[in-house]
Amino acid sequence: MDIETYSKVGPQYYSDEASSLLKKYLTKNDFHSFLDAGCGDGNLLNYLFLNGFLNNKEVFAIDLSKNRIEIVKNIIDEAIVVAEIASVHNFPTQKLSVKL
Repeated sequence: MDIETYSKVGPQYYSDEASSLLKKYLTKNDFHSFLDAGCGDGNLLNYLFLNGFLNNKEVFAIDLSKNRIEIVKNIIDEAIVVAEIASVHNFPTQKLSVKL
C-alpha cells in the first residue's frame, strides 16, 4: 500500500498526551521555531498547540503524504507552514530551534 492510500484509509488518532520528556524540554527551553518532521495527521502538533507549548512560535510540519498535510492544515488554526517531503531540499533548517 502506498503512503497516499494509507493516509486515506489508515486510522487517525488524536491524544491528550505527549511525552513528559518533550513537555519538560519545551517548558524549560526558550525556542522560537519548531519542526515536526513526519507530522502525520498532526496529533502531536494539535496537542502542543492546545496546551500552549507553541504559542508565538514559528511552526513547520512535514510529511510524506499530501493528504496528511491537508489534514494538518485543516485542524490547526494557528499559523503553520507545511510542506510535502519533496520540497524539503529548500527548507530553512538553519532557523529552526526544535526539530522533532
